[in-house]
Amino acid sequence: MQPAEGWSRGFSRWWWRTGWVRRSLRIRLTGIGVGFVAAVVLLEVLLRIPSCPMPRSLRTALFQCYSSEYADENIHFESAKLFINLPKPGVDHLCSWNGYVWHHHGDALGYRNPESPAQADVVLLGDSMTYGHGVEETSTAAHFLREELDRTVVNLGWTGDSPIQYLARLRNYALPLHPRVVIVFFFENDLDDILLDRTPDEIRKFVATGEAREATVHPRAELSVEYRPRSPFIGAAIGEHLLSLRALRFVATRRPGPDDAPSPEDFVVVPPLDEEVPLQRGEHLAIDYLDAATSMMARSARDAGTHIVFTTIPALDTGRLLQLLRQRVHVAARAAGVPFFDLVGKFAVDGRVQREFFLPYDGHLNEAGHRRVARAVAEFIRETKLLDAP
Repeated sequence: MQPAEGWSRGFSRWWWRTGWVRRSLRIRLTGIGVGFVAAVVLLEVLLRIPSCPMPRSLRTALFQCYSSEYADENIHFESAKLFINLPKPGVDHLCSWNGYVWHHHGDALGYRNPESPAQADVVLLGDSMTYGHGVEETSTAAHFLREELDRTVVNLGWTGDSPIQYLARLRNYALPLHPRVVIVFFFENDLDDILLDRTPDEIRKFVATGEAREATVHPRAELSVEYRPRSPFIGAAIGEHLLSLRALRFVATRRPGPDDAPSPEDFVVVPPLDEEVPLQRGEHLAIDYLDAATSMMARSARDAGTHIVFTTIPALDTGRLLQLLRQRVHVAARAAGVPFFDLVGKFAVDGRVQREFFLPYDGHLNEAGHRRVARAVAEFIRETKLLDAP
């Protein structure tokens, strides 16, 4: 046999063997790929079944509708004009958080109202407690207050709001509705939110001069058209809309958080309204902003011929913050010459806030809590005759 012939046969045998290996490898890789795709499809189908059991934290990550990394599914966007979150107009979305599921319907301006009235008798401002986080719209304080008063009540509450947003929404959304009464519901984390949303220099400038983006007034039509749906690349769009990929990402990056722990079992003790609360580091700056913002809100409402009322929503935990805010809002209302009523006391029995008005594992108001808020507000409005006064 010639050397060339031996080399040729050896090469042929090697090529046949490596070809078989390649074919075998391709078959195995194809099988793995098909199996992975089938698993993803099955997981996708299971995750989209409403009754599919899963941890609360995973359901929150997949189906929340605000503060989400999947921007297209948020029900709000950040306004460049006001530097606050504004609702997306006319959005319908199924929201989930901490095991609670509710339907969000945005009116023409994006707020959670069944209709889009051009005028209102009463407007509500506040954060997620006022918005109605965790419950349907028909279980919110705004809904029950419409029934109590038989008047037009508009809910401008929004998740994550603080005095920064209350000021902006009052001047840009509430007062253009020419309401007779505006109720501002402050919540215990408002002071912390001020320090998170604005820098110390921005706070000092507003306190000294009254100048801030949230203090500016714009035509509502200009604010509503700020939102422009984005068009992500097809790969990014697929990654955002596939629940299976979101779930895998959540598992890979998951860290234990407050959603994994139940609400505290302790009741908040409600001390006397005039009991002093010592300040902690940085809180004096937030209180300065609170005083300046409430003063501007009172002036703006007065100039518009609107009665404005300040109150505080009760909470189950962090009693020091609740008492501090309750006390400071009372002082601010007195300084601004506007009414204040103690809503926290309406939720207390023997000086303790009761759990029966709150969602377990969450701390937001349940239907009974919203009904209690509406009843207390309606009683205050009737007693003070704010809707009847000229």
